[in-house]
Amino acid sequence: MGAQCSVTPNPTTPAEFETTPSRIPAFLQEEQTDIQEDMGCDVVKKFSTNMMLQGSEGTTTDQNGEDTPSPFLLSDIEALQKDPLEEPWSSEVETPRRLGSGCYVAPGAREELRQTLQTQLAERQLLVSAREMDETKTKVLVTTLKNRVSVVELQGQMVATKRIKHDPFPQEDERVENAYEASLREMLQELRILMAIDHPCVVKLIGANLAADEDPIVVTEYMEGGDVEHFMFRQRQAANGQRFKPSLPLAMSWSISVAEALAYLHGLDQPIIHRDLKPLNLLLTKDLQVKITDFGISKVMVPTAASGGTDPCPAPVMTGGIGTWRYMAPEVVRHEPYTDRVDIFSFSLIVYLLFTGNTPFHSFCGNKPERILQSYLAGREPRPDLSFAFISPTMRLLKPFLEDAWNARAAARPSATECLARLQAMNSQGVLHAVQSRVRSMVSWKRLVTQ
Repeated sequence: MGAQCSVTPNPTTPAEFETTPSRIPAFLQEEQTDIQEDMGCDVVKKFSTNMMLQGSEGTTTDQNGEDTPSPFLLSDIEALQKDPLEEPWSSEVETPRRLGSGCYVAPGAREELRQTLQTQLAERQLLVSAREMDETKTKVLVTTLKNRVSVVELQGQMVATKRIKHDPFPQEDERVENAYEASLREMLQELRILMAIDHPCVVKLIGANLAADEDPIVVTEYMEGGDVEHFMFRQRQAANGQRFKPSLPLAMSWSISVAEALAYLHGLDQPIIHRDLKPLNLLLTKDLQVKITDFGISKVMVPTAASGGTDPCPAPVMTGGIGTWRYMAPEVVRHEPYTDRVDIFSFSLIVYLLFTGNTPFHSFCGNKPERILQSYLAGREPRPDLSFAFISPTMRLLKPFLEDAWNARAAARPSATECLARLQAMNSQGVLHAVQSRVRSMVSWKRLVTQ
């Protein structure tokens, strides 16, 4: 189950010890660690921590006068936020990432990167222009505080385009200085990664253009199924507000596909940590195959060969507060050194959502995800509720996996390759058999009752 991947690491070997040939081009070798400038990251760290503690990041006031995180600027998300039946899963999408990922980068270095990427695009025949697109067939898919994603026709093919919004914040807004530059930095980071990777479980780059005389644009394959979060919301709406979870085969297929993508990213010679893994960043094809997207705040790590084999996946001090609150690992919230295991923590919460239909931490914090961060910062380790696991054969098998994957000690969490191996084993040997046995038992019971 899952996508047919062209490269699958050895499932018995942790991802960070894989020797997958690096597909990272030479220009990526330059970035090894985040820039830790006093004028950038330290300010960001203090600000984002305050936002976590105060719960004031992108807030709106509800009818009871309480602050709740602001939603995406989408009509269906607005409707979701008003839905009394279940919390708004997407309400915290605009998080400290817009600050935490905006560490200072010298304008000269950024311009040099833009020119380098533009040259690479031309050499690989990936340059596109807005003039080639049929604007009459453009449809806006999503608008955030910084970007606008649309579907448009390009040379007879429907594609997705990402453009930076101009002046997303009022000039007098002091929360974010030069938001356009921060957005451009994320776009350049995402583009440099997409140009360097190729995997069937990662959204494919179609082209881009960073010319000085045009607005920057990144073009990727169009995922007609939308994202996993909205897919589940629409299904819940169709079921008159009843809790929805994907079918067992579909939940397992999605989980395995995401694990395959993570095993690939973490197994590169320069491992890539996504840092913002969540249902909104899992996109679906027309036939409901899942792929990872949004590498704007991802981190390219030190090449594994540079470690001399002693510590191929060190724990650097990277930007804290990066990601989305509900799916953020505790060590990221606390601004502690972290590794690719932060993605595993986020992945475990996604698996929990897919197999239970329950939003992670809903019973703990409702629609106030900042409470999770406050708890982490206070030294506590809340986790989603698994008290019901004994009822379901599937959850009885998944429970040990989830508890390992969201272990409070990051080093004890399984690698992406180990996650993939365990899910594949459950899929082929355990979960489906357990459910089928339960169905057969129920059928036999009904027959006895009706006799």
